[in-house]
Amino acid sequence: MMGSKGPLIFLLLAIIAWKGARLMFGCALVPDPVGTMVCLFHLAATRNFWFHIAMTLFRGGAALALALGLAMGTGIVAGRKKTVMDMIMPLAAVLQATPPIFWITLVLVWAGTGSIVLILVVTVSLFPPLFLSTAMAAADLDPRLFELARVHRVGTFSVIKDIILPGIFPNFLAGFSYALGSCLKIAAVAEFLGADQGMGDRIYWAFRMLDMEALFAWGLVLIGIGTAMDFFLYPAFAGTV
Repeated sequence: MMGSKGPLIFLLLAIIAWKGARLMFGCALVPDPVGTMVCLFHLAATRNFWFHIAMTLFRGGAALALALGLAMGTGIVAGRKKTVMDMIMPLAAVLQATPPIFWITLVLVWAGTGSIVLILVVTVSLFPPLFLSTAMAAADLDPRLFELARVHRVGTFSVIKDIILPGIFPNFLAGFSYALGSCLKIAAVAEFLGADQGMGDRIYWAFRMLDMEALFAWGLVLIGIGTAMDFFLYPAFAGTV
């Protein structure tokens, strides 16, 4: 809520913790908050700053859209047909249990760098929770609704639009919430390991150059965008239905 003091209290505690960490570890490892903000303003005045943000947003957004499409298509079919569920569920379970860093490293070794490779890596990491939430929700739909649609000869498109999508949406949101919160983080990790553009790449070079102000500044940008997505984009998506 706009009138809540919670964000202000959190910000105050974060600054106090930041100052405490600076006193404990020294200015060489923890930069001053004021100096970090000055560095951030200087970065924001450059065209490259916005370009790198746009690249990460593009990669994360493209991967999320691709994972959504694959998960919705396969999840709905798997939820309605047990044989398909039995075929795909083991693969989804294995992907779910595999840390994203493994796929990032493996695909980068096999295929090298580039936006397409990074998008595919993030998609593989986002697909399992989206598929599982979609398939489980589709499997729990009332079969009487489909029997009624068959008796009244309702078209396939109408069945999907009026029965399946509204029915799976509440449970699907759980998987979507995870995927939305993870897409930029996984994309940034992939960029850190094997990209020459994006926020992850900027964090990598700040680390290599031991530029702690730039490192913290880019970290604040990534955290700020992720928080904004969680507070604004997800509620907007959830409120569409």
